Formats: sequence, structure tokens, C-alpha cells
Amino acid sequence: MVALLPNEIWEQILEYLDTFELMQFCIAFPNLDYFLEDGKVIKTIDFARKFVIFNLDVCQFILTKVNYNAIKTLKIDGLYWIPAQDLRKMVRDLKNLKELCAIDTNLSLKEKDIVEYGKLSRLSLTVEDTHFEAGTVIYAKYLVDLKYMFLKITSKQEDHITGASNVISFFARMDQLKELWISDDEESVNRIDYERIAVSLPNLSKLVIKSKCVIPYYDLRYLGLFKVFECKRCNFETEFICERVRTRGSICKPSIFEPKGTALENAWDVFMSLHKDMPCGSKESRQIYLNHNIKDVNFVDLNFCQAVILCNTKYTNAALEILSSKNCKFLKRLSFRSCLFSTEELDKLSRPTTGFKKQRIGLQTKTDKHPFCKITKKLKSLKELEIYYCPNCVTGGIIAGYISISMLPKLEKLSLEIPHLLDGSFLEDSLKKCKKLHTLSLTCEYPNEKFIINLCKSLKHATSLRNFRLMYKEVAIDRLFESLVSIKDKKLQRIFLSCENIRYATNKSELEVYTDFFQEQSQLVFFFVVASKHTAKQNTDIQSILNVYKADNPAKIFLIHKDNHYVRHNFPLPTAHHDLVLNRTNVSVIHFDEFY
Repeated sequence: MVALLPNEIWEQILEYLDTFELMQFCIAFPNLDYFLEDGKVIKTIDFARKFVIFNLDVCQFILTKVNYNAIKTLKIDGLYWIPAQDLRKMVRDLKNLKELCAIDTNLSLKEKDIVEYGKLSRLSLTVEDTHFEAGTVIYAKYLVDLKYMFLKITSKQEDHITGASNVISFFARMDQLKELWISDDEESVNRIDYERIAVSLPNLSKLVIKSKCVIPYYDLRYLGLFKVFECKRCNFETEFICERVRTRGSICKPSIFEPKGTALENAWDVFMSLHKDMPCGSKESRQIYLNHNIKDVNFVDLNFCQAVILCNTKYTNAALEILSSKNCKFLKRLSFRSCLFSTEELDKLSRPTTGFKKQRIGLQTKTDKHPFCKITKKLKSLKELEIYYCPNCVTGGIIAGYISISMLPKLEKLSLEIPHLLDGSFLEDSLKKCKKLHTLSLTCEYPNEKFIINLCKSLKHATSLRNFRLMYKEVAIDRLFESLVSIKDKKLQRIFLSCENIRYATNKSELEVYTDFFQEQSQLVFFFVVASKHTAKQNTDIQSILNVYKADNPAKIFLIHKDNHYVRHNFPLPTAHHDLVLNRTNVSVIHFDEFY
């Protein structure tokens, strides 16, 4: 029946599907797989971070099933298991390729790789400073068409002087660059001189830097590059964006005879006095920098967390005023501390009247009664939410605020630090109603068995869950596995658990527990456990079981380890999974996907 539609109609429909969805469609309807060769339908191959395709020979699929002469953009970020020689051959065969996005892959800037990039105008790669060899510097002059470049630097050697010199020499041969994005993920005293790089690029209109090194203050206005965004509050990282923009002159101080600012402007002034950095994202920051006001700004990111906890009425009222404004109707990412749930009226009602006995507090307030729910109803576009625990505020009013999460139907990513009195009863309703939730990260520093019990009861409703992260002192892994297996749709791809000990709450043997789980979750790509108080013998026994289900598949990472030094040292953990393990904030920071 579907095949009776004219090809013109199919072309218009299939243009809305990404590469993976189109591939799944053609598998379901093999009589229509000729659309994979239709240059009008597929001009971009986008398999970025599609870990689920680990069993697909991506290179063979592109070169045999797709009209590769029509492909102009190739996005393969995160496909770390494909050998470099296969990727080089594929790039070579795509004659009309103009954009290559290959972050966290085996492609680099080594001489044998760079010779394949001569036809590109946009390029993103993960590199080490040792990749800037003499041959790389020489071949840089052949990248004459390259205008936009993003480099993610993952390591720097002890002898960084030679590497740093080659980095400067490399960019000195690329004076045609218009945009340069660099993410330096290596914590070390060896830093890159970004000012020298900017000086060597006369046509540069945008410089985007994210560095985990301590770097000096850069003022590049003498090059025509104005700092439109800067952030230093997250894990001591420094992020800034410099652009070649036309700026308005500095405005005069408002006259005392002019009308007072709006409620939004007054609330914003409170944050300007509290924050060293703006709580908004880079796009909003740029707009504020150019226009000198926030009246017409539509916030996409808001991050109310600070290095110093400021849970006072002035701070919370200002944050709530901003969130209540019409400027937040398109808000997509939000981060705050739990003190934002605090309300004097609910706190008085929820104060204990008998003795000093502590007890877990459930959600004793209906969804539409908590004041924060009125704000949540307005955040129709919110996709990412981070709520951090404020140790100074643990009241019934705050605990009741968590029920507002269930009022965010478009929520895709949820990260929570769990207060020690939160019993987790809100999770069932939240996971039922947030049907698009694909990433769930939970950090529970205190013993809270009731929360874990409610979590295990609720996980069956997380039908879209792909990424799961849990930090808890003692994980009953058999109960957790049972709850994850109970999810009907098998979409789970990555799991990270951090604990002191793994325990078993049922009568199953250790072998049975892992066997039953991995046989049911054959689509799982990443399973990593840090058990800090395990003996080497305990971890070795579990690792031997995991190796059976890894089955020498280069895409699958199944590991258990004793400590958390897996990122800084030579540990077999691809950088593509660092986002789940490290769980850094993704709100009001530079989003490198904007490079594309």
C-alpha cells in the first residue's frame, strides 16, 4: 500500500528522516531501498554517536548502498571502533565531500590522514599534540579550501614544547581559516598559546576555546575579535568565544529621571551582582553584548548554579522571576540547586511537630499546588534539566518540588543529585509522563534505600532510556538489572555505575545475575562499573564474565575497575563515553554541536 505513493511524495517525506531512520525505513520496506541512492533524499550521512549501529559495516554500507557521489556531509562522531584505514578510504572515495565531522574517531591530523582532507571546507577531529608532526605542518598548505575547523585535543606530552611549536606552525599555514574551535580536554600545565594562533590567522572571524588548563586573560580586540561569551564556573574550565562583530558604543548610566527597570531587568541585575559569569548560554550572551539589554532575549540556556552556594531569598526570587518571564518560553536547558524549590508557605506546613526523628519525605503536595509547578507549566520546550542538592535546604517544600519534573513532556535528559530525605516516589509519575527521556543520571551520596527501591520500581516506565548513570554507595545489582530488563523497548545502550560495593539481594549466583542481564540486553554497547572497595579478585571474576559478552567486539566496552582514574591515564575507555562517566554540566556552556 505504501509503495503506491508517487516518488515525488516519498522524496518530500523521506527528507525529514536522518540517515539512521532512513536506513531503518528501508530495512522495513526493502522494495523502497532505492531511495538510499536518490541524491535528492540523502546528501548528508549522519551516524554521529549512533552507538546502536555497532554491528553495521558503516564504510561498506555507504560505498555500496548509498549514492556516495551525492554525499557532501559526513558525520561519524563517536564511531571509535572503525579502523583508521577504512575511514581514510571512505573519505577518499567520497569525491564530492565538503564537510567531515569525525570527533572521537580514529582519524587525526597525522600526515597519512591529512592528505585526504584537501577537498574539505569544514573539518572536526580529535587529536593529540603529537599528531602535529613535521609532515602535518608541511601538508597544511594543501588545505586551501578549509574554512571551518574544530579540534578536540585529548592529550599533551611531557615534552610539550615541540608539539606546541608545531601547533603554531600548522596554523601559520592556514591563513584562510574563518572559524577555529578548540577544546583542550587535557588537564596539565602545558597550555596552548591561543593568542599567537589568532595573530597568525588574519581572516579569522570566530575563535571558540574551551580549556581545562589555566590560561591567561586574552584581550583580542586589537585583532578585531570581541569576547561575546566567557565562562569559568564549571570544573575550573575556561570557555570563551571571540567574534568579529560590530559593537555599539558603551551606553551611559541611566538617568534617575528615567523609568525604573522591569521586573526581569531587576532580577537580572541581582544575578549580575552575584555571578562572575552570565547564567545564560553563548547565543544569549552574544545578543546581550551587542544590544546592552535583555528585554528581547529568548533564553535557551539558564544555569543558576554557582561556585558558592547562595540560597537566600534575594537569589531565589530573582531566579524565579526570570523563569516566570516570557523570555523563557523557548528555554531548552536549565540547571539549578534544590533551594529554588523553597517556599515559606510550604515549609511552615511541612515542619515536623514531634521530636527530632528524621524520616523520608514523600511528595505530600499535589502537582498543581506547589508554586514551582506554575513555572514548570510555562517551560514547554525544556529538554535538559539538572537539579543539584543544596545541603543548606532540606524541607518538605523543597522535597515536594520534585513532582514538577513530571510536567515536562519534552524532557530528554535528567540529572539529579538526591537529597537524603527524598524518597523517590516522584520518579514513577515522571518516567511515565516524560516519554522522550533518553538519559537519566542520579547521584545519591547518602544511604537512601527507599529511593533505590522506588527507582527500581519506576524504571520499567522509561521506555526511551538509552543512557543510565547511577552513583550510590552500595548497589544491589541484581535488583537493578531486573528493573532495567523490565523495560519493554530494548533501547538501553550505555550504563555507568559508581559505588563502593556491589551486593546481591536475591539467591541468584553472580554468574546467573550477569548472564540473565546481558543475554536480554544484547544491544548494550557500554557497561562500566567503578567499585572502589572491591578486591582485585572480585573485579577479576566479574570482568571474566563481562569478557564473554564483549566477545572481542571493538565497539563494546564492558569493564569493572577499582578506582576512577580511567580518564587521565592509559585506560581503555574511548573519549566518546566521557560524557556519561564524567557527567559535566551541559547548561550555559559552549555547545560544540553548534559548529555543525
